[in-house]
Amino acid sequence: MNEEYRRSDRYVYRSIAGEDILISLQRTTVSPMCVLTPSAVLLWERMLEWVDTKALAAALMARFEVSTEQANADVCEFLEQLAYMRAVESRERSAK
Repeated sequence: MNEEYRRSDRYVYRSIAGEDILISLQRTTVSPMCVLTPSAVLLWERMLEWVDTKALAAALMARFEVSTEQANADVCEFLEQLAYMRAVESRERSAK
């Protein structure tokens, strides 16, 4: 995959009463709120700046005991959910 991702400014992350939540800042949204798992919180925090799926999967593997295949699948599923909510931006990876 030649894309990079970062979180959209349409949502903010809050930890409220022990729950990790994304809250929409837009009235017209598919999902006004979304509860995050610990792995999703890690990915959301990593997506402050542009990042690729390989780096996101590596972060999951470093923090949690998951295989490469599971980490890659989790990253793809998370990005799909964020895309549905319009909570992620993507771009072609720039040449370095």
